[in-house]
Amino acid sequence: MKSLYNKYGPLAVILGASEGIGAAFAEELADRGFSLLLAARRTGPLEDAATGIRDKYGVETGTLFLDLAGNNPWPIIHHALNGRDYGLVIYNAAASPIGPFLDLELEAARRTVSVNVASPLDVVYGAGNELRERWRRTGKRGGIILLSSLSGLRGTPNVSAYAATKAWNLVLAEGVSAEAKPQGVDVMACIAGATDTPGYRDSLTGRGPGAPVMSPRAVASAALRKLGNRGSYIPGLANRLVAGLIYGLIPRRWASGILGKATSSLRRRDDARPLLDYSSHHK
Repeated sequence: MKSLYNKYGPLAVILGASEGIGAAFAEELADRGFSLLLAARRTGPLEDAATGIRDKYGVETGTLFLDLAGNNPWPIIHHALNGRDYGLVIYNAAASPIGPFLDLELEAARRTVSVNVASPLDVVYGAGNELRERWRRTGKRGGIILLSSLSGLRGTPNVSAYAATKAWNLVLAEGVSAEAKPQGVDVMACIAGATDTPGYRDSLTGRGPGAPVMSPRAVASAALRKLGNRGSYIPGLANRLVAGLIYGLIPRRWASGILGKATSSLRRRDDARPLLDYSSHHK
């Protein structure tokens, strides 16, 4: 994937980069020579991730401490870039309250919308316009990846608000992809299935989801390979088969019932803390 650097280098911005899928994107891109700006809200894990990248790959790796539940994050990110040339932005951050929607605190759902909808909107608009201008000035393409989820393909009990926000990310990415590709900006939603992240493991009550679980590195690698070829992509053959069955052949009302049984094993969590690397992945 050396051509990935030639296409989108020299610098990538990863939001939600301290662990899990975000950290895996950082590893994949550092291995290709990208300099990195890593953002997350927890200072310790983020600095540890950045130090590990610098020591292992020897690439410039900056950090930005940022709670993406705040409004309008792109001006903050733009300021942190300080005029440096970047070509790739990955939005991996997510908040995910778990439990029946009406039993959770409303503030948890509002925070989920802030992290998973409002901030990606701001980032896609801000970065998209800057990358389009970069294309006009230099002829170099830019890329944006939004992390979506299989749960966003149907109404998913026990993660209803999260699933709804991931559907929004998917539709936004596909629409903007068609608009922006002729203008030098590749946009794609990565529709992840169950992924072995710390946030995912923390959500389990003892038994798994009954479906294959991918490594974060495999998800990141697959997404980067497909960027520029399509507006959305499901990493993993098993995940694509599950999507084709549950989301393609089974009526929507039946699918939600099946998904509810799968998510019933998840541990209730109503604080909706931004699990910045939990892009998850409830069937």
